[in-house]
Amino acid sequence: MSSYVLPQRLLAALKSADTRIRVAKNAALDAAGLTHPQFTALRVLSVDPGLTAAEIARRCEVTPQTMAALLPRMEAAGLAERHRNPRTGAVEVVPTADGRAKYAEALAQLDLVEASVAAALSAAEADQLCDLLERCAQAAKAGRST
Repeated sequence: MSSYVLPQRLLAALKSADTRIRVAKNAALDAAGLTHPQFTALRVLSVDPGLTAAEIARRCEVTPQTMAALLPRMEAAGLAERHRNPRTGAVEVVPTADGRAKYAEALAQLDLVEASVAAALSAAEADQLCDLLERCAQAAKAGRST
């Protein structure tokens, strides 16, 4: 086997696994009634409620414009509320009770996906796979910077 064929097979296998896992994760989020962007914003707000839209955007690694479009939809869905902080005047976002409940349900559904994937490997294999994937990620990062 040539050295060029192996990376193609490796990358194809990584892409296939990523696609199948992403489909399962999206189904888990759908079951909880959330989209991936909503889940990501709720994850940030579950750790640090009361952030501004700009702070949430930074932590979600999206543009402020993307977050500005997402938050009204989250409010309309009853997942989050915005309030003006009387002390600072900043508009802060907090999850609603329904948003917290749907986030908890999504976490439970995602745990099932992860458990399903992990069940295919022994603990040693899972540890080894994590190490190997980290090495692949570092190699890809190094390859981009050359």
